[in-house]
Amino acid sequence: MFDTLTDSFKGAIDKIRFYDDTKALTKALKELKKSLLKADVHHKVVKELLANVEKEVKENGVGKENFLKALQNDLTRILTAEGNQGFVFASKPPTVVLMIGLQGSGKTTTTGKLAFMLKEQKKKKVLIAAADLQRLAAVEQLRQICEQIDVTLVADENKTPEQIVKEALAKGEKELYDVVLIDTAGRLAIDDELMDELASVQKIAKPDELFYVADAMTGMDAVRTAQTFKEKIGITGVVLSKFDGDSKGGVAMGIAHQVGVPLRFIGAGEKMPDLEAFIPDRIVSRLMGSGDLESLAEKTANIIDEKQAKQLSTKIKKGKFNFNDFLEQMESMKKLGSMKSIM
Repeated sequence: MFDTLTDSFKGAIDKIRFYDDTKALTKALKELKKSLLKADVHHKVVKELLANVEKEVKENGVGKENFLKALQNDLTRILTAEGNQGFVFASKPPTVVLMIGLQGSGKTTTTGKLAFMLKEQKKKKVLIAAADLQRLAAVEQLRQICEQIDVTLVADENKTPEQIVKEALAKGEKELYDVVLIDTAGRLAIDDELMDELASVQKIAKPDELFYVADAMTGMDAVRTAQTFKEKIGITGVVLSKFDGDSKGGVAMGIAHQVGVPLRFIGAGEKMPDLEAFIPDRIVSRLMGSGDLESLAEKTANIIDEKQAKQLSTKIKKGKFNFNDFLEQMESMKKLGSMKSIM
């Protein structure tokens, strides 16, 4: 998923072979600049990153270890914005989340993915409100998604978005739901009508979180629209959808730093399990080619029951592991997502 960026960093690190080789440092930074700009990282972010890395390396002494350390420190700083990371639950349930974004950004699918993650990994009771009554078949799409992931949906094409939201909140409180996700209407462009409707829904919902869903394929446009939504509505997090289709991955590196809002999740595939929490220090570990065992361990622990795993281990030792057990394991593996997203 971050292959292009990882190759860029590895290539730059390999340029520095000897201690106190300032020529090699200049060459490495030049190479890194070229690669990052090619990978769609914003020029201001690139300039700031390289200036800080160069300063830190020269202060501590030119060398591969110091270069790697400086790169990791500054990448973590750039990827981190003030605010929550991952999904944070409100102190008093239900946690209300407003999903906003432009039409075609993958907002409805992302709402389903988030609901699936909360239900399967966090074991929470989730309710979805279909408040997107602008796009044809948006409600029907949500119906199919909710049926697929077995999550309750509040929808009625004959009501207004405000009425749907009120109904969903009342149901959420009465039936003790942990999370209420509200899928709102998008437009092909930012206009006053969209912002007025969002403001009206926001006033009623009083959300704990406002997630802006941005299409990673749009590159720098994703950053600009996120900034506009932040100014006009106020957002608490960004979710990058269709990230698996953006082989460059540069937009993820600058969006939090430029918008000043944390990047919370990344859509890494088309299937429902393909949504990953964006934790800066773990992402830096992946960018440096070290992988992210912590996230994989968390994901596995949430899906595979410890008691069941012990029973299975006993079965294998006694030679009683059968085909049905194998099928159960395959179903558990499916919940982890694609092998590409795991690796």
